[in-house]
Amino acid sequence: MLTKQLMKQIGDDMSAAVKAIEEKYNITITRAGSRFGDETATVKFDLTLNDENGNTEDQFVKAFKANAQYIGFSEGDLGKSFVSSGKEFKLHGMTPRRCKYTMIATDGKGDLYKFTINDIKAFLNIGLSDKEIQDEINEEIQAEFIN
Repeated sequence: MLTKQLMKQIGDDMSAAVKAIEEKYNITITRAGSRFGDETATVKFDLTLNDENGNTEDQFVKAFKANAQYIGFSEGDLGKSFVSSGKEFKLHGMTPRRCKYTMIATDGKGDLYKFTINDIKAFLNIGLSDKEIQDEINEEIQAEFIN
């Protein structure tokens, strides 16, 4: 029987196994989710071509670079690290079509997570006064108590 824990382990093993393919074809392969039932599963991967320097610019990075100045960020903010709920993340990009959870960050394993613009600004101390940062922290604390 397929379980959430087993699917996570299989996904991690599959991510490690594709490293040779990434090098051979100069691409980056990232796990993009999975669905599973008791006996069947579908695992999805995104493939992105690398430039001549081996750098990857997926749709999230491209969208961030195109829109960063309009939402109070600079291109230099891409890749900056921050901590949320005790876990370290790096700013990876954005999805402008999402209204609330626009920003995309990756954890140490390369898994993608969604954040709000204000969350990322607070985590990176970008363009917010000390009072605004404290208000964001208070809202997060209240949200944790409510849930």
